[in-house]
Amino acid sequence: MDERVWEKTAQFLKELRCEDTGRLSQLQLPEYQKAMKEKFISDIESQMQKILDNSQLEKLHQVLACCLHGYEISDSSPQEKEADFIEMFLAAKRIEGRSEKSLKYYKATILKLVETVGKTVRYIATDDIRSYLSGYQTEHNSSKVTIDNIRRILSSFFGWLEDEDYILKSPVGLFLITGCPQPHYRTM
Repeated sequence: MDERVWEKTAQFLKELRCEDTGRLSQLQLPEYQKAMKEKFISDIESQMQKILDNSQLEKLHQVLACCLHGYEISDSSPQEKEADFIEMFLAAKRIEGRSEKSLKYYKATILKLVETVGKTVRYIATDDIRSYLSGYQTEHNSSKVTIDNIRRILSSFFGWLEDEDYILKSPVGLFLITGCPQPHYRTM
């Protein structure tokens, strides 16, 4: 019963914040403007990440924050739908021949990450993934094999997003779960 109440409350709050409604928000609250500026700066930084080093990215952030002071920014692009990204990924995996049971597990795993991290997939960073996996392992007392299975699903999802140009770079990268058997390939 409590879980259903919290789900309904979360849904109401999402609608109140105009998330996932498919329409543009016309809110002009200071918090909204601040969030829009941060999103705009983050988008630019993401695009420049491969070109600039960390100190240059930090300076870029400072310059953009200073230059945007006094300006209003609105979101004129359609709201991205997390479910759409996930469904497109699942469709690609279905074409590859994955079973419905596997697809259901993929979907649950990805949705759990997005829900727990509280960010859209385009803004999930490597540290978010590491923190999520660490928290999941602690909370569920999961084995390293289980955590590596989750990591591989997330790696596949974010790799697909990168291949399809929905994100610039996969946040999962190549970090491995230590103590987990890795495949060994023989050279011939």
